Amino acid sequence: FGVGTAPALLGISLADAALVRHRLTLNRVSQVFVLVMGVWYLWRGFAALLLPGPVAAPDSAAAHQTAGALAALRHHPAVDSVKVGVWVRGAAAAQVAGAAALAEPAAAFAVLEGVPANTLEEARPYQVLARRRVPVLGLYAALDTTVRVRDSSRRLRSAVGYRRLTQVRTIPAATADFLIPGRTSPNGQWQWPQPAPGYWEGLEQWLRQVTQ
Repeated sequence: FGVGTAPALLGISLADAALVRHRLTLNRVSQVFVLVMGVWYLWRGFAALLLPGPVAAPDSAAAHQTAGALAALRHHPAVDSVKVGVWVRGAAAAQVAGAAALAEPAAAFAVLEGVPANTLEEARPYQVLARRRVPVLGLYAALDTTVRVRDSSRRLRSAVGYRRLTQVRTIPAATADFLIPGRTSPNGQWQWPQPAPGYWEGLEQWLRQVTQ
């Protein structure tokens, strides 16, 4: 998978051959986090795949990469072509969401993590998901300092609409990588960062609902 700030494509397939695909921008912490996440999904009947992308690219590259990936996956014999979606984190989300919505057919779902929607202008690109009736799971981490969580979650919610299965959630006490920060326990022992409660389980539940 990608290194540094390289974008990567994460694919997850259900054991019943319903293959779902996600796109994700990785940083050094996220690389380890997503690798562990892939193993976690494998234990629950999913298969995970990471495909690397360029370290630096123009804005349109994310859209072209997403469109190409969706088309390729839909022609793969192991893929259920009606259950292909995208998963994106961070600044590339607007381009990825647009490509996912404008694909023919549109993506089956979109998972948007920590996407900037601080202003009405930043939120506008996600309206196309509502117009194309793409179910959206928007996730924000309460301790994420890269976006204004309250403003972004509110504006994203308005942009993606209120259709069935479309949700926008904020995970309490979580960093931008949806981890609970490391801390010293009351007995003086160091506790390493841990996945935020409900994050992975919530993803799995939502994905199973949207791809059933």
